[in-house]
Amino acid sequence: MLMAENFKGKDGLYHPHQWWKVMCKDRWLGYNEYEGANGIIYALKSTAELSVEELNTFMNEVEKFCAERGVYLQD
Repeated sequence: MLMAENFKGKDGLYHPHQWWKVMCKDRWLGYNEYEGANGIIYALKSTAELSVEELNTFMNEVEKFCAERGVYLQD
């Protein structure tokens, strides 16, 4: 099952896959900080940067979040 097809956001609307991807990264991965010309730039962390253990932890949190809402992700 896909998150986007099975439950609504807090605003009561269904959102595309990308919206849920950003929400999950925001909630469980956080941000990298970079020094920019006009100050600090914040960018969502990428799953490509994670170790196997960190990726496992992230995916466990996503699956738990979904399961608490009756959505079970496919392997």
